[in-house]
Amino acid sequence: MRHSRLLALVLLVSFALKLALLLWVGDIKPFRDEIHYLSAGSAIAHGEPIHYDDALWDELHAPPMYPWFVAAVMWLGGGAFEIKLLQVLLSTLSAWFVYRLGRSWYDERVGLLGAAIFAFYPTLVAFTHYNWNETVFLFWFSLGLWVVAPAASERAPASRLLMAGLVFGLAALTRAIVLYLLPVLVVWIYAWGRDRRLTVRNGSLLAVGFVVALLPRTISVYGDYDGFMPLGSSAAYGWYVSYNYFEPANADWGFHQERNTFRQYLLAVKAGKEPRKTVVESNPILRTRAEKRRAIEFLLEHPLLFARHSVMRVVELLNPTSFAVRHVRLGLYEHARSGERIRDPLPRWALMLVIAATAGSYVVLASLVVLALLSLASTPARTLVLLVMPAFFGLHALTFGMSRYRLIMLPLVAVVAAAFLLRFDECRERLLEPRRAIAAAAILALLLVVWSLNLDKL
Repeated sequence: MRHSRLLALVLLVSFALKLALLLWVGDIKPFRDEIHYLSAGSAIAHGEPIHYDDALWDELHAPPMYPWFVAAVMWLGGGAFEIKLLQVLLSTLSAWFVYRLGRSWYDERVGLLGAAIFAFYPTLVAFTHYNWNETVFLFWFSLGLWVVAPAASERAPASRLLMAGLVFGLAALTRAIVLYLLPVLVVWIYAWGRDRRLTVRNGSLLAVGFVVALLPRTISVYGDYDGFMPLGSSAAYGWYVSYNYFEPANADWGFHQERNTFRQYLLAVKAGKEPRKTVVESNPILRTRAEKRRAIEFLLEHPLLFARHSVMRVVELLNPTSFAVRHVRLGLYEHARSGERIRDPLPRWALMLVIAATAGSYVVLASLVVLALLSLASTPARTLVLLVMPAFFGLHALTFGMSRYRLIMLPLVAVVAAAFLLRFDECRERLLEPRRAIAAAAILALLLVVWSLNLDKL
Protein backbone atom coordinates (compact mmCIF):
# COMPACT_ATOMS: atom_id res chain seq x y z
CA MET A 1 0.00 0.00 0.00
CA ARG A 2 2.86 2.37 0.85
CA HIS A 3 4.44 1.85 -2.57
CA SER A 4 1.09 2.48 -4.25
CA ARG A 5 0.71 5.79 -2.47
CA LEU A 6 4.27 6.82 -3.33
CA LEU A 7 3.74 5.85 -6.97
CA ALA A 8 0.52 7.87 -7.10
CA LEU A 9 2.42 10.83 -5.63
CA VAL A 10 5.25 10.51 -8.17
CA LEU A 11 2.82 10.37 -11.09
CA LEU A 12 0.65 13.19 -9.77
CA VAL A 13 3.58 15.54 -9.12
CA SER A 14 5.12 14.66 -12.48
CA PHE A 15 1.85 15.40 -14.26
CA ALA A 16 1.41 18.66 -12.34
CA LEU A 17 4.95 19.79 -13.14
CA LYS A 18 4.59 19.10 -16.85
CA LEU A 19 1.15 20.69 -16.94
CA ALA A 20 2.46 23.82 -15.17
CA LEU A 21 5.28 24.12 -17.70
CA LEU A 22 2.81 23.61 -20.53
CA LEU A 23 0.55 26.37 -19.22
CA TRP A 24 3.59 28.64 -19.04
CA VAL A 25 5.30 27.86 -22.36
CA GLY A 26 2.65 25.93 -24.30
CA ASP A 27 2.64 28.63 -26.97
CA ILE A 28 6.37 28.23 -27.66
CA LYS A 29 7.42 28.81 -31.24
CA PRO A 30 7.88 25.51 -33.16
CA PHE A 31 11.37 24.89 -34.48
CA ARG A 32 12.61 22.97 -37.55
CA ASP A 33 11.19 19.42 -37.52
CA GLU A 34 8.32 20.53 -35.30
CA ILE A 35 7.04 22.74 -38.13
CA HIS A 36 7.18 19.84 -40.56
CA TYR A 37 5.35 17.42 -38.25
CA LEU A 38 2.60 19.98 -37.60
CA SER A 39 2.14 20.66 -41.33
CA ALA A 40 1.94 16.91 -42.02
CA GLY A 41 -0.65 16.43 -39.28
CA SER A 42 -2.69 19.36 -40.55
CA ALA A 43 -2.66 17.92 -44.07
CA ILE A 44 -3.97 14.56 -42.84
CA ALA A 45 -6.64 16.24 -40.69
CA HIS A 46 -7.90 18.02 -43.82
CA GLY A 47 -8.13 14.78 -45.80
CA GLU A 48 -4.90 15.26 -47.73
CA PRO A 49 -1.86 12.96 -48.06
CA ILE A 50 1.06 13.52 -45.69
CA HIS A 51 2.88 16.66 -46.73
CA TYR A 52 5.90 18.04 -44.89
CA ASP A 53 6.75 21.72 -44.94
CA ASP A 54 10.23 21.02 -46.31
CA ALA A 55 11.22 20.57 -49.95
CA LEU A 56 13.78 17.92 -48.93
CA TRP A 57 11.20 15.76 -47.12
CA ASP A 58 9.06 13.56 -49.32
CA GLU A 59 5.75 12.10 -48.13
CA LEU A 60 7.50 8.97 -46.83
CA HIS A 61 10.39 10.77 -45.18
CA ALA A 62 9.45 9.83 -41.59
CA PRO A 63 7.33 7.10 -39.97
CA PRO A 64 3.70 8.22 -39.95
CA MET A 65 2.63 7.70 -36.32
CA TYR A 66 3.39 11.17 -35.02
CA PRO A 67 1.69 12.96 -37.96
CA TRP A 68 -1.30 10.66 -37.40
CA PHE A 69 -1.28 11.57 -33.71
CA VAL A 70 -1.21 15.30 -34.52
CA ALA A 71 -3.92 14.84 -37.13
CA ALA A 72 -6.20 12.96 -34.74
CA VAL A 73 -6.06 15.80 -32.22
CA MET A 74 -6.68 18.38 -34.94
CA TRP A 75 -9.53 16.38 -36.45
CA LEU A 76 -11.21 16.38 -33.03
CA GLY A 77 -10.96 20.16 -32.95
CA GLY A 78 -7.78 20.49 -30.90
CA GLY A 79 -4.69 22.50 -31.64
CA ALA A 80 -1.09 22.84 -30.51
CA PHE A 81 -2.01 23.12 -26.82
CA GLU A 82 -4.22 20.01 -26.88
CA ILE A 83 -1.50 18.02 -28.68
CA LYS A 84 0.96 18.87 -25.92
CA LEU A 85 -1.59 18.28 -23.17
CA LEU A 86 -2.11 14.76 -24.49
CA GLN A 87 1.67 14.32 -24.57
CA VAL A 88 1.80 15.25 -20.86
CA LEU A 89 -0.74 12.51 -20.18
CA LEU A 90 1.14 9.96 -22.31
CA SER A 91 4.42 10.79 -20.56
CA THR A 92 2.76 10.23 -17.17
CA LEU A 93 1.37 6.87 -18.31
CA SER A 94 4.81 5.93 -19.62
CA ALA A 95 6.25 6.47 -16.14
CA TRP A 96 3.65 4.00 -14.83
CA PHE A 97 4.75 1.47 -17.46
CA VAL A 98 8.36 1.93 -16.30
CA TYR A 99 7.21 1.22 -12.74
CA ARG A 100 5.56 -2.01 -13.89
CA LEU A 101 8.66 -2.93 -15.87
CA GLY A 102 10.96 -2.42 -12.88
CA ARG A 103 8.59 -4.37 -10.62
CA SER A 104 8.45 -7.22 -13.14
CA TRP A 105 12.23 -7.48 -13.48
CA TYR A 106 13.23 -6.63 -9.89
CA ASP A 107 10.77 -5.47 -7.22
CA GLU A 108 8.42 -2.65 -6.31
CA ARG A 109 11.17 -0.43 -4.92
CA VAL A 110 13.16 -0.59 -8.16
CA GLY A 111 10.00 0.03 -10.13
CA LEU A 112 9.15 3.06 -8.03
CA LEU A 113 12.61 4.62 -8.23
CA GLY A 114 12.86 3.84 -11.96
CA ALA A 115 9.50 5.51 -12.53
CA ALA A 116 10.65 8.57 -10.57
CA ILE A 117 13.86 8.84 -12.62
CA PHE A 118 11.81 8.59 -15.81
CA ALA A 119 9.07 10.97 -14.61
CA PHE A 120 11.38 13.80 -13.57
CA TYR A 121 14.21 13.48 -16.08
CA PRO A 122 14.52 17.16 -17.13
CA THR A 123 15.00 16.66 -20.86
CA LEU A 124 12.03 14.31 -21.06
CA VAL A 125 9.91 16.79 -19.10
CA ALA A 126 10.80 19.46 -21.67
CA PHE A 127 9.90 17.20 -24.59
CA THR A 128 6.28 17.02 -23.47
CA HIS A 129 5.84 20.60 -24.70
CA TYR A 130 7.82 20.08 -27.93
CA ASN A 131 6.33 18.74 -31.17
CA TRP A 132 8.87 15.98 -31.61
CA ASN A 133 7.86 12.33 -31.63
CA GLU A 134 9.86 11.18 -28.58
CA THR A 135 6.99 11.39 -26.06
CA VAL A 136 4.63 9.33 -28.22
CA PHE A 137 7.41 6.88 -29.02
CA LEU A 138 8.30 6.36 -25.37
CA PHE A 139 4.65 5.66 -24.59
CA TRP A 140 4.61 2.74 -27.03
CA PHE A 141 8.15 1.58 -26.29
CA SER A 142 7.82 1.54 -22.48
CA LEU A 143 4.46 -0.23 -22.82
CA GLY A 144 6.03 -2.81 -25.13
CA LEU A 145 8.92 -3.44 -22.71
CA TRP A 146 6.52 -4.01 -19.83
CA VAL A 147 4.34 -6.36 -21.88
CA VAL A 148 7.31 -8.40 -23.15
CA ALA A 149 9.18 -8.49 -19.81
CA PRO A 150 7.98 -11.97 -18.70
CA ALA A 151 9.04 -13.51 -22.02
CA ALA A 152 12.61 -13.96 -20.78
CA SER A 153 11.44 -16.51 -18.24
CA GLU A 154 9.03 -18.21 -20.64
CA ARG A 155 6.00 -17.31 -18.49
CA ALA A 156 4.33 -15.05 -21.03
CA PRO A 157 1.17 -16.44 -22.66
CA ALA A 158 0.83 -16.34 -26.42
CA SER A 159 -1.62 -13.44 -26.32
CA ARG A 160 0.86 -11.31 -24.35
CA LEU A 161 3.69 -11.96 -26.79
CA LEU A 162 1.47 -11.11 -29.75
CA MET A 163 0.40 -7.93 -27.95
CA ALA A 164 4.04 -7.02 -27.30
CA GLY A 165 4.81 -7.42 -30.99
CA LEU A 166 1.85 -5.22 -31.92
CA VAL A 167 2.93 -2.51 -29.48
CA PHE A 168 6.54 -2.59 -30.69
CA GLY A 169 5.17 -2.31 -34.22
CA LEU A 170 3.34 0.88 -33.21
CA ALA A 171 6.58 2.13 -31.66
CA ALA A 172 8.37 1.39 -34.95
CA LEU A 173 5.73 3.40 -36.81
CA THR A 174 6.82 6.29 -34.58
CA ARG A 175 10.60 5.77 -34.63
CA ALA A 176 12.08 3.41 -37.21
CA ILE A 177 14.93 2.23 -34.97
CA VAL A 178 12.62 -0.37 -33.40
CA LEU A 179 12.65 -2.27 -36.70
CA TYR A 180 16.37 -2.90 -36.12
CA LEU A 181 15.99 -3.62 -32.40
CA LEU A 182 13.40 -6.37 -32.92
CA PRO A 183 16.07 -9.03 -33.71
CA VAL A 184 17.80 -7.99 -30.47
CA LEU A 185 14.60 -8.69 -28.53
CA VAL A 186 14.30 -12.10 -30.18
CA VAL A 187 17.94 -12.93 -29.29
CA TRP A 188 17.26 -11.78 -25.72
CA ILE A 189 14.26 -14.13 -25.44
CA TYR A 190 16.37 -16.99 -26.78
CA ALA A 191 19.33 -16.20 -24.49
CA TRP A 192 17.25 -16.45 -21.30
CA GLY A 193 15.14 -19.46 -22.23
CA ARG A 194 15.91 -22.96 -21.06
CA ASP A 195 13.34 -24.68 -23.24
CA ARG A 196 14.50 -23.95 -26.80
CA ARG A 197 11.16 -24.96 -28.25
CA LEU A 198 9.40 -22.39 -26.08
CA THR A 199 11.91 -19.67 -26.83
CA VAL A 200 11.47 -20.19 -30.56
CA ARG A 201 7.72 -20.05 -30.06
CA ASN A 202 7.96 -16.87 -27.98
CA GLY A 203 10.27 -15.11 -30.43
CA SER A 204 8.08 -16.13 -33.35
CA LEU A 205 4.92 -14.81 -31.69
CA LEU A 206 6.65 -11.50 -30.98
CA ALA A 207 7.70 -11.21 -34.63
CA VAL A 208 4.20 -12.12 -35.86
CA GLY A 209 2.61 -9.37 -33.77
CA PHE A 210 5.20 -6.91 -35.07
CA VAL A 211 4.52 -7.83 -38.70
CA VAL A 212 0.76 -7.56 -38.20
CA ALA A 213 1.18 -4.02 -36.85
CA LEU A 214 3.26 -2.95 -39.85
CA LEU A 215 1.27 -4.78 -42.51
CA PRO A 216 -1.47 -2.18 -43.22
CA ARG A 217 1.05 0.63 -43.72
CA THR A 218 3.31 -1.60 -45.82
CA ILE A 219 0.42 -2.62 -48.09
CA SER A 220 -0.70 0.99 -48.43
CA VAL A 221 2.78 2.17 -49.44
CA TYR A 222 3.15 -0.72 -51.88
CA GLY A 223 -0.15 0.18 -53.52
CA ASP A 224 0.83 3.84 -53.84
CA TYR A 225 4.45 3.45 -54.95
CA ASP A 226 4.78 -0.15 -56.18
CA GLY A 227 7.60 -0.89 -53.79
CA PHE A 228 8.27 -2.60 -50.47
CA MET A 229 9.07 -0.38 -47.47
CA PRO A 230 7.96 -1.87 -44.12
CA LEU A 231 7.60 1.41 -42.26
CA GLY A 232 6.79 3.67 -45.16
CA SER A 233 9.77 5.78 -44.10
CA SER A 234 12.31 6.76 -46.74
CA ALA A 235 14.62 9.42 -45.22
CA ALA A 236 16.53 9.40 -48.49
CA TYR A 237 18.01 12.80 -47.78
CA GLY A 238 19.28 11.51 -44.46
CA TRP A 239 21.28 8.83 -46.20
CA TYR A 240 22.69 11.39 -48.59
CA VAL A 241 23.78 13.76 -45.82
CA SER A 242 25.32 11.02 -43.70
CA TYR A 243 27.80 9.84 -46.28
CA ASN A 244 29.20 12.90 -48.03
CA TYR A 245 32.28 15.02 -47.45
CA PHE A 246 30.69 17.28 -44.86
CA GLU A 247 31.11 16.79 -41.14
CA PRO A 248 28.30 14.91 -39.35
CA ALA A 249 25.20 17.02 -38.83
CA ASN A 250 23.95 17.64 -35.32
CA ALA A 251 21.51 20.22 -34.01
CA ASP A 252 23.42 20.16 -30.69
CA TRP A 253 26.81 20.94 -32.23
CA GLY A 254 30.10 20.36 -30.53
CA PHE A 255 33.87 20.01 -30.91
CA HIS A 256 34.26 23.77 -30.26
CA GLN A 257 32.61 24.75 -33.53
CA GLU A 258 29.16 24.91 -35.05
CA ARG A 259 28.59 22.40 -37.80
CA ASN A 260 25.47 22.42 -39.89
CA THR A 261 25.49 20.04 -42.82
CA PHE A 262 22.30 21.42 -44.32
CA ARG A 263 23.78 24.91 -44.46
CA GLN A 264 27.01 23.57 -45.96
CA TYR A 265 25.00 21.61 -48.49
CA LEU A 266 23.06 24.67 -49.64
CA LEU A 267 26.23 26.75 -49.92
CA ALA A 268 27.89 24.00 -51.96
CA VAL A 269 24.91 23.76 -54.32
CA LYS A 270 24.81 27.55 -54.72
CA ALA A 271 28.51 27.55 -55.60
CA GLY A 272 28.06 24.68 -58.05
CA LYS A 273 30.26 22.40 -55.94
CA GLU A 274 27.82 19.79 -54.74
CA PRO A 275 29.94 16.68 -53.98
CA ARG A 276 27.35 14.26 -55.34
CA LYS A 277 24.16 14.98 -57.23
CA THR A 278 20.96 13.92 -55.54
CA VAL A 279 18.77 11.43 -57.33
CA VAL A 280 16.06 13.00 -59.48
CA GLU A 281 13.21 10.54 -58.95
CA SER A 282 9.58 11.24 -58.04
CA ASN A 283 9.01 7.82 -56.47
CA PRO A 284 10.38 8.08 -52.90
CA ILE A 285 11.06 4.34 -52.67
CA LEU A 286 13.17 4.32 -55.84
CA ARG A 287 14.92 7.48 -54.71
CA THR A 288 15.74 5.95 -51.35
CA ARG A 289 17.19 2.85 -52.95
CA ALA A 290 19.35 4.96 -55.23
CA GLU A 291 20.56 7.16 -52.38
CA LYS A 292 21.45 4.11 -50.31
CA ARG A 293 23.46 2.68 -53.19
CA ARG A 294 25.30 5.98 -53.52
CA ALA A 295 25.92 6.08 -49.80
CA ILE A 296 27.44 2.59 -49.85
CA GLU A 297 29.57 3.48 -52.87
CA PHE A 298 30.86 6.54 -51.04
CA LEU A 299 31.61 4.42 -47.96
CA LEU A 300 33.65 1.99 -50.06
CA GLU A 301 35.51 4.83 -51.77
CA HIS A 302 36.31 6.65 -48.50
CA PRO A 303 36.41 4.05 -45.69
CA LEU A 304 38.72 6.06 -43.42
CA LEU A 305 36.60 9.18 -43.74
CA PHE A 306 33.52 7.13 -42.99
CA ALA A 307 35.18 5.58 -39.93
CA ARG A 308 36.20 8.99 -38.57
CA HIS A 309 32.70 10.39 -39.07
CA SER A 310 31.16 7.34 -37.42
CA VAL A 311 33.23 7.92 -34.30
CA MET A 312 32.21 11.58 -34.30
CA ARG A 313 28.54 10.68 -34.62
CA VAL A 314 28.78 8.46 -31.52
CA VAL A 315 30.61 11.24 -29.66
CA GLU A 316 27.84 13.67 -30.54
CA LEU A 317 25.22 11.14 -29.46
CA LEU A 318 26.92 11.09 -26.05
CA ASN A 319 27.35 14.84 -25.65
CA PRO A 320 25.98 16.31 -22.40
CA THR A 321 23.63 18.90 -23.88
CA SER A 322 20.00 18.60 -24.99
CA PHE A 323 17.32 20.34 -27.01
CA ALA A 324 16.17 22.08 -23.82
CA VAL A 325 19.58 23.79 -23.64
CA ARG A 326 19.36 24.69 -27.30
CA HIS A 327 15.88 26.14 -26.89
CA VAL A 328 16.85 28.44 -24.04
CA ARG A 329 20.09 29.41 -25.76
CA LEU A 330 18.27 30.39 -28.96
CA GLY A 331 15.54 32.26 -27.08
CA LEU A 332 12.77 30.04 -28.42
CA TYR A 333 10.89 30.19 -25.13
CA GLU A 334 10.55 33.94 -25.54
CA HIS A 335 8.51 33.80 -28.76
CA ALA A 336 4.99 32.54 -29.43
CA ARG A 337 3.91 30.41 -32.38
CA SER A 338 3.12 33.60 -34.27
CA GLY A 339 6.72 34.70 -33.84
CA GLU A 340 5.90 37.66 -31.62
CA ARG A 341 7.95 38.20 -28.49
CA ILE A 342 5.83 37.42 -25.42
CA ARG A 343 8.38 36.81 -22.68
CA ASP A 344 11.55 38.48 -21.47
CA PRO A 345 14.82 36.56 -21.86
CA LEU A 346 15.56 34.14 -19.05
CA PRO A 347 17.83 35.66 -16.40
CA ARG A 348 21.31 34.18 -16.31
CA TRP A 349 20.66 32.24 -13.10
CA ALA A 350 17.61 30.56 -14.70
CA LEU A 351 19.59 29.74 -17.85
CA MET A 352 22.38 28.19 -15.80
CA LEU A 353 19.82 26.23 -13.78
CA VAL A 354 18.32 24.73 -16.96
CA ILE A 355 21.78 23.82 -18.23
CA ALA A 356 22.85 22.32 -14.91
CA ALA A 357 19.64 20.30 -14.59
CA THR A 358 19.65 18.89 -18.12
CA ALA A 359 23.37 18.22 -18.50
CA GLY A 360 23.88 17.19 -14.88
CA SER A 361 21.00 14.71 -14.86
CA TYR A 362 22.31 13.07 -18.04
CA VAL A 363 25.90 12.84 -16.75
CA VAL A 364 24.76 11.31 -13.45
CA LEU A 365 22.38 8.86 -15.12
CA ALA A 366 24.95 7.77 -17.72
CA SER A 367 27.55 7.20 -14.99
CA LEU A 368 25.08 5.17 -12.93
CA VAL A 369 24.24 3.01 -15.95
CA VAL A 370 27.93 2.25 -16.59
CA LEU A 371 28.41 1.21 -12.97
CA ALA A 372 25.15 -0.75 -12.98
CA LEU A 373 25.99 -2.78 -16.06
CA LEU A 374 29.41 -3.66 -14.61
CA SER A 375 28.15 -4.67 -11.18
CA LEU A 376 24.54 -5.88 -11.25
CA ALA A 377 23.92 -9.59 -11.13
CA SER A 378 22.95 -11.17 -14.41
CA THR A 379 19.23 -10.56 -14.94
CA PRO A 380 16.94 -10.21 -17.97
CA ALA A 381 17.03 -6.41 -17.56
CA ARG A 382 20.82 -6.20 -17.52
CA THR A 383 21.14 -8.63 -20.42
CA LEU A 384 18.65 -6.72 -22.56
CA VAL A 385 20.47 -3.41 -22.02
CA LEU A 386 23.81 -5.06 -22.82
CA LEU A 387 22.31 -6.42 -26.05
CA VAL A 388 20.54 -3.20 -27.04
CA MET A 389 23.48 -0.85 -26.38
CA PRO A 390 25.77 -2.11 -29.19
CA ALA A 391 22.90 -2.11 -31.68
CA PHE A 392 21.84 1.37 -30.55
CA PHE A 393 25.31 2.90 -30.89
CA GLY A 394 26.06 1.00 -34.09
CA LEU A 395 22.92 2.27 -35.82
CA HIS A 396 23.66 5.87 -34.87
CA ALA A 397 27.30 5.54 -35.94
CA LEU A 398 25.91 4.67 -39.37
CA THR A 399 23.34 7.47 -39.48
CA PHE A 400 23.11 10.43 -37.08
CA GLY A 401 24.12 11.23 -33.53
CA MET A 402 21.86 13.63 -31.65
CA SER A 403 21.07 14.06 -27.97
CA ARG A 404 17.32 13.47 -28.35
CA TYR A 405 17.98 9.99 -29.75
CA ARG A 406 19.26 8.97 -26.30
CA LEU A 407 15.76 9.35 -24.87
CA ILE A 408 14.58 6.08 -26.40
CA MET A 409 16.84 4.20 -23.95
CA LEU A 410 15.36 5.93 -20.91
CA PRO A 411 12.87 3.21 -19.81
CA LEU A 412 15.66 0.61 -19.73
CA VAL A 413 18.41 2.74 -18.19
CA ALA A 414 16.06 4.17 -15.54
CA VAL A 415 15.33 0.65 -14.31
CA VAL A 416 18.95 -0.55 -14.22
CA ALA A 417 20.11 2.70 -12.59
CA ALA A 418 17.42 2.29 -9.92
CA ALA A 419 18.44 -1.33 -9.36
CA PHE A 420 22.07 -0.25 -8.89
CA LEU A 421 21.18 2.41 -6.33
CA LEU A 422 18.92 0.09 -4.33
CA ARG A 423 21.43 -2.78 -4.45
CA PHE A 424 24.45 -0.58 -3.89
CA ASP A 425 26.09 -2.71 -1.19
CA GLU A 426 26.25 -5.86 -3.31
CA CYS A 427 27.18 -3.86 -6.43
CA ARG A 428 29.99 -2.11 -4.56
CA GLU A 429 31.54 -5.47 -3.69
CA ARG A 430 31.64 -6.44 -7.34
CA LEU A 431 33.00 -3.04 -8.41
CA LEU A 432 35.93 -3.50 -6.03
CA GLU A 433 37.09 -6.48 -8.09
CA PRO A 434 40.16 -5.32 -10.09
CA ARG A 435 38.80 -6.29 -13.50
CA ARG A 436 35.50 -4.47 -12.98
CA ALA A 437 37.13 -1.47 -11.31
CA ILE A 438 39.54 -0.98 -14.23
CA ALA A 439 36.74 -1.31 -16.76
CA ALA A 440 34.55 1.21 -14.88
CA ALA A 441 37.40 3.71 -14.54
CA ALA A 442 38.31 3.40 -18.24
CA ILE A 443 34.74 3.86 -19.49
CA LEU A 444 34.01 6.79 -17.18
CA ALA A 445 37.31 8.45 -18.14
CA LEU A 446 36.43 8.06 -21.82
CA LEU A 447 33.01 9.59 -21.19
CA LEU A 448 34.62 12.52 -19.38
CA VAL A 449 36.79 13.16 -22.43
CA VAL A 450 33.77 12.98 -24.74
CA TRP A 451 31.75 15.31 -22.54
CA SER A 452 34.60 17.82 -22.26
CA LEU A 453 34.63 18.20 -26.05
CA ASN A 454 31.16 19.74 -25.90
CA LEU A 455 31.34 21.82 -22.73
CA ASP A 456 31.60 25.08 -24.67
CA LYS A 457 28.10 24.48 -26.04
CA LEU A 458 26.45 24.22 -22.63
